[in-house]
Amino acid sequence: MNDPDRDLQPDTPAIGDDAGLDSRLDALGKRLAVRRKGAVDDRREARRTDAQGYGLGIRVVTDIVAGTLMGGGLGWLADSLFGTSPWGLIVLLMMGVSAGILLALRSAGMVKEPTMESRSADENEQGRTG
Repeated sequence: MNDPDRDLQPDTPAIGDDAGLDSRLDALGKRLAVRRKGAVDDRREARRTDAQGYGLGIRVVTDIVAGTLMGGGLGWLADSLFGTSPWGLIVLLMMGVSAGILLALRSAGMVKEPTMESRSADENEQGRTG
């Protein structure tokens, strides 16, 4: 068995040896301090991870709600301006929900954002075929 605290353990003294007892207590204090520091670091890391998860969850929900509200608002506005009720609301609401879900997936890292290189490659490909 490999004991990570082995280097901190003194040789076992004879029973009744006060100096040996003090050295064992010192070694025990050092091992406890090392483990306590590790436990504190672990708790801090867990809190940091939880906070990041909460932040990501709030951002995902906000993206979906904002997309839905924007789509619905623009749809209602289009219907009131152009008299296309209810088709503007239906179409733009669906587009808003889709955009919100896409933003949420990008925020969660499940969908890769398009980069400038991929856009220029797509434009070059369209130019050759068109």
